[in-house]
Amino acid sequence: MNRRRSIYAAGAVVSAVVAGMAHADTVKIASDGGTSTSLLGSFTGTVEFNGSGIGGGPANLAFTLTNTSPASNGGYLTGFVFNVAKDGLTVTYIDADGAKKGFDDLSTDKALSGNPYGSFEEGAALGGVFLGGANPADGIAVGQTRQFLFTVGGNLGGVNAMTFLSEESVPTGGNDGQVFVARFKGFFNDGSDKVVAGEVVPVPIAAWGGGMLLAGLGTARAARHRKLAEE
Repeated sequence: MNRRRSIYAAGAVVSAVVAGMAHADTVKIASDGGTSTSLLGSFTGTVEFNGSGIGGGPANLAFTLTNTSPASNGGYLTGFVFNVAKDGLTVTYIDADGAKKGFDDLSTDKALSGNPYGSFEEGAALGGVFLGGANPADGIAVGQTRQFLFTVGGNLGGVNAMTFLSEESVPTGGNDGQVFVARFKGFFNDGSDKVVAGEVVPVPIAAWGGGMLLAGLGTARAARHRKLAEE
């Protein structure tokens, strides 16, 4: 198990326990500055799963992403892809306010190519194609934040935010598999980038008092450090 997989595994254990205690859970994500195709873009964000839905509606999954790329080179976040670790779930992009804003659900094999990081199962992107040629200016500009909402159907037993952040893609060209990749285009130098998530951290739930969750995180981190020391 490599370092990245050990981090995801620890997060999955803690998040699974959290999901059993609450209807919603949240995971923080952030880009890995050293793992992208061009080293131009960066992002931070959260991923929240709400099993009881908004206002009692269908279960939903929300990605909230901020473009943190250097302002000196511009660039827009134009799409993202991820996997679903549980078979039989239906995940459909609807956006948070009903206005697509140029982003569409990814639903074809071509649209879901995250080359060179392999193929993925779900996501949203301008024009409905992750690698497509839609106008980058319709994406998320530097310093801006946007939320993307998906409905989730099927057997929701055991489903939590880490269900969508723990299954790695099957990579191509000798690259590592990834759980999340964001697409950037429209940099001032006409460059583009595909940036992976290097940080996936479950957020403590205040209603739980924090004690048990923090203890769980501490145990996971200790196990991770022991693993790294052995490698």
